[in-house]
Amino acid sequence: MQLLSDWEQFRHSFHRIKRNNSGYSTNLYAGKEQVESWLAHGQLFCLSGHGADLFLRRDRDFHHVFHVAASSAALTSALKGAPLPPTALTVDLVGTPDALAPWIGAYRMAGYAAHTTLCRMSKSGPASVAPVPEEGVEQAGPEDAAAIVAFFERLLDRHAEQLPSIDEVAYEARQGRVLLVRRGNAPCGVLIFALKGKSAQLRYWHVDEQARGQGTGSRLMRQFLAHCRGAARIVLWVKANNTASLSIYRYYGFETDTLVDEIMIKTPIENHE
Repeated sequence: MQLLSDWEQFRHSFHRIKRNNSGYSTNLYAGKEQVESWLAHGQLFCLSGHGADLFLRRDRDFHHVFHVAASSAALTSALKGAPLPPTALTVDLVGTPDALAPWIGAYRMAGYAAHTTLCRMSKSGPASVAPVPEEGVEQAGPEDAAAIVAFFERLLDRHAEQLPSIDEVAYEARQGRVLLVRRGNAPCGVLIFALKGKSAQLRYWHVDEQARGQGTGSRLMRQFLAHCRGAARIVLWVKANNTASLSIYRYYGFETDTLVDEIMIKTPIENHE
């Protein structure tokens, strides 16, 4: 694997397949700022192949796999032939179910198995009304980042939830995009969002089990919606089989659309084959 060290090196590798294949496919949609963060932390690697390039991002004890491929057959060949690291490997494939079918098949033929499915939900932005501070909800500071990441790591599936790093949470906190409810000195509810122009995304919204049923989640949600009062649209991703969460989001006006995120995984034992 080649460790990528700067944006131009990544850009050249990423566009190698695209330049010669108008019908290429990719699942790498990260923006320049995000990619440059991965590069700066030495997390991004490339494996070049015939008709398909693979990019791996190191994350804790596993790697995320991305591809730029001319065809599903070229992708299968690259996945089978690449000297991949002996860690768990996960891949996110985003699109409509019909469009994803050949790419899911390519990963399945290379030994990847279904892990979970996320569905996208969205709603129109709330009315432009003055926000009312919610009791107990505060904006987290960069100094809270380590505790928030530990909170997520305790509650969430790291292979499916795209858990942020401490640096990423600290950055979002400095932008005022991390809402926090504490119990003592520890987080018991956290909501992280993105807001750009007229679009908003609810990235994480989680409450500790011991704090549920006490209004913690609803206070976080109301404060988030107040922050998004100028947004035309708000989106989020949720596990498709989590009926309780789907019901809660529908209560707040979110509805599912046609996009899904199929998350697949290949275990370390399979990687040694």
